[in-house]
Amino acid sequence: MVAYARHIAAGGTLLGAITGSFAKSPLALTVSPLPSWVHGVLTVSGSVSDPFALPDTVTLTVDGHAYQSVSTSGPFALPLDTTVLSQGEHTLTVSARDAAGVNASDEMTVGVDNAPPDACLSFVQFLGASVLVSGHWQDLSGVVSGTLDGAPLEITATGVWYVNMNLLALGPLVLVLNDAAGNSRTFSWVANEMVNPAPCSG
Repeated sequence: MVAYARHIAAGGTLLGAITGSFAKSPLALTVSPLPSWVHGVLTVSGSVSDPFALPDTVTLTVDGHAYQSVSTSGPFALPLDTTVLSQGEHTLTVSARDAAGVNASDEMTVGVDNAPPDACLSFVQFLGASVLVSGHWQDLSGVVSGTLDGAPLEITATGVWYVNMNLLALGPLVLVLNDAAGNSRTFSWVANEMVNPAPCSG
């Protein structure tokens, strides 16, 4: 009130004093970190606040196009259906605006990958009491883990997967691959030294 009285005494108005106070008030916007790769429905969350606890408009923009807005004076959660977006990188911007027109924003880039990994079988090599099984994978965000008949795979950045497993455990081959975006795919093959059910081309 003292600041308002001084503003009025200097020839200003009460409305001008209040508006000026709003304009100088910082708008705090915090957006929770997002993963590098996403799939399905992504929730963009965070919080916004100003000293006057007035409702703020929070808008989620995707590649420069407004996607969704919400009015809040605290936490927010904006769901984004990534299946309507193209595969690859997209720029997300979260902006907030308060009643006085003060703005704050945060921008981030995420990769969208809604396709599960693909795989092929290179060969099955019997090595005495064990067997070496290997193949290749293809995926936009990259395969990060997997199993073959429950045995953990070795995954390389060059698109190769392999595992050395006990011969007694070898049966119908069930391969599971998981990518960086959270997609998963299961392959079921019957293989031996003579027949490759999913050969790699090239």
